[in-house]
Amino acid sequence: MQHEWLQEIFDWADEFEISKEDLPRDSNALLTVTELKIEYYDLNYLPDGFANLKQLKRLSFHRNEFKQFPMVLLQLPQLTELNLGANKLTLIPDEIVALKQLQSLKLYRNQLTSLNDNLYKLMQLKNLDISYNELTEISENISKLQQLENLDMTNNQISRLPDSIGKLSRLSWLDVGYNKLTALPDSIVNLKNLTRFVSDYNKLNKLPDSFDGLSNLDSLHLMNNELTELPDSICNMKTLKVLDVPTNQLTDIPDNIGDLTQLEILDLSDNQLNSLPKSIVNLTKLKRLHLENNQLTTLADITAFKDLQMFDIDNNPLESISKENVEFLKGVYTVSGWDEIEKAMSN
Repeated sequence: MQHEWLQEIFDWADEFEISKEDLPRDSNALLTVTELKIEYYDLNYLPDGFANLKQLKRLSFHRNEFKQFPMVLLQLPQLTELNLGANKLTLIPDEIVALKQLQSLKLYRNQLTSLNDNLYKLMQLKNLDISYNELTEISENISKLQQLENLDMTNNQISRLPDSIGKLSRLSWLDVGYNKLTALPDSIVNLKNLTRFVSDYNKLNKLPDSFDGLSNLDSLHLMNNELTELPDSICNMKTLKVLDVPTNQLTDIPDNIGDLTQLEILDLSDNQLNSLPKSIVNLTKLKRLHLENNQLTTLADITAFKDLQMFDIDNNPLESISKENVEFLKGVYTVSGWDEIEKAMSN
């Protein structure tokens, strides 16, 4: 009877002391609810009565204690968003394929060592978050997720990306940071709609030569890798606003870096640069410029950076600096490295 399964849910809610704001105890309200966020409650099971919540579209169980996927959820094929992040899941069941309407699936901060291949049959997925797990590889079948727009796989143990990732033509946001990648597949340059790419804290030693294939990229983050150079093609990425490559092994940057005229943030800190190309003067939209911890002995003309708000040249062996640069820097809101600047002025 309807009353029995409703009471089952109410009893379960009372057992875990779930607030009435998070789960209403009113029958009519629960029968028509389309979204539930039941988070931070140490839940470890769901009552069978959940299968009767046929109006439910969006469901979040963030930060609970589920060790197994709550199978009753598979009887809610109308779900479009499911968040099981920050639990203790170790596997995804074959039956996940029943959730054919899912557009957003969040499985971050669990204990997954692999992904069930049936997950790649969720053809409506637009957002997939599998970050902070123990994954070692991603299947080539990921290319089946043709609607995917956001993919977060940061903080895993992944050593290579599948070549098929380049077939995710709708992808706009990709985060593969904090893994064990030593290279990127050449196919990655086919992601024409990608606007943000993050690969911080990997072991990349080079980028694909035709990196400018990412023609809509506006934010590139490559902190803490093993890059010794950037491909010249990067200078063709006219939409780039953020170029973040600190803590690598760069000894120089492409001569045509000044072609990135939309650039607002440039972080080259903690590398091995001893000079900057003259074309850098063309980056007139720069708001932040990080050069700290390099081997720079001189500083190119930066007086054209009228929007500059933050400049850091700390810990460089500066030998000379123009009076024009010094006067300009006096008007910049935040400047680090005045000791180096003053020493250079006295030379």
